[in-house]
Amino acid sequence: MEESKAKILAERYKNGTCSPEERALVESWYNQLPTTDRHPNLLAIQSSMDEVWDRIQKSTIKRTRWWPFTAAASLLVVGLFSLLYFRNNKPISAELAQDALPGQQEARLTLANGQAIQLSTTHKGISFVGSEIRYNDGLRMYNSVDPLSTLSVPYRYILQDDLNSIEAPIGGNYQIVLSDGTTVWLNSGSKLTFPSHFQPGAAREVSLSGEAFFAVSKDPEHRFSVYTKDQQINVLGTKFNVKSYPNQESSKTTLVEGSVEIVNTLSGKHYGEKVVLSANEQAELNPVGLIKSAANTEKNVAWKEGLFIFNDDLLEDIMLSLSRWYKVDVDYASLPLQRFNGYISKDVKLSEVLNMLEITGRSTFKLENNTIRAYPKFK
Repeated sequence: MEESKAKILAERYKNGTCSPEERALVESWYNQLPTTDRHPNLLAIQSSMDEVWDRIQKSTIKRTRWWPFTAAASLLVVGLFSLLYFRNNKPISAELAQDALPGQQEARLTLANGQAIQLSTTHKGISFVGSEIRYNDGLRMYNSVDPLSTLSVPYRYILQDDLNSIEAPIGGNYQIVLSDGTTVWLNSGSKLTFPSHFQPGAAREVSLSGEAFFAVSKDPEHRFSVYTKDQQINVLGTKFNVKSYPNQESSKTTLVEGSVEIVNTLSGKHYGEKVVLSANEQAELNPVGLIKSAANTEKNVAWKEGLFIFNDDLLEDIMLSLSRWYKVDVDYASLPLQRFNGYISKDVKLSEVLNMLEITGRSTFKLENNTIRAYPKFK
């Protein structure tokens, strides 16, 4: 049974993008459920998976071109629970007394002269082009010299070796194209420090606190290096994700394309330790040292594509991600030791994410005074 295809069918139904044949198939399956099973448990849904997929294969849907999406079988179950959730237009579990909206495109740019600029939330990113800074749609950013004047001048770089910074706050993310053409996506609560221009003949160097995805412009003559609180990542041209928040003990680098060298810059017995990653590998740096392993690249870069993907993730780690995106606190002491599998859009309200977790777990969640708390589902 190809679970990912059935899961995608449920997602298409939820989003209203089904063909008439697909919609009829899904609703036929749903309407044949006994009334008492309209909110079935996990075992009930799992027992009907083979029947659903057999009907999909026998229908005209088998001629539909499915886009690739690798997922665990448990994601299929979550997808069908989501189908039931949206089919009835109400949560399966109790409603939250409070809710939180998802984050948005938001960042602040600080120039080398100390001038801070709150970037537009209607644009996805900025680019450093020649002597100007532009939004990614080509619109130039202007600095009004005189608020009463109709004349404006573009932001000018100070000196080539002076450093600017761009910071995506909690509940925000943003994109920046550096002067060499390298594109960087900043996740919530992250800061990138970079020069206006990279010096000719020198390495291209930036610093990161938080999480970012890098698509590095190829330049065999000039190494590109990312410095975090505990490591140096060296590349020539590649795509990779770096997660190195100051309040987390470990840092993780996931390579999507090309190769990278990672150097441990923490003082101690592992100082100077190096590993080289190939595509679909990751390195985690913690007090034990650098550990290389196979990577789930789809999961690790899902945030850039607007998704939360949980693959055997601890609830504590999930809540940490939710707190950054939804600008909420978490009562970590209330969380059970539990792992989750599932996926959901980052564009939905917090209540929808928590309802998905409730469906597949042993806890219910409440947002009280902007703090998420977990309570046992069964006493």
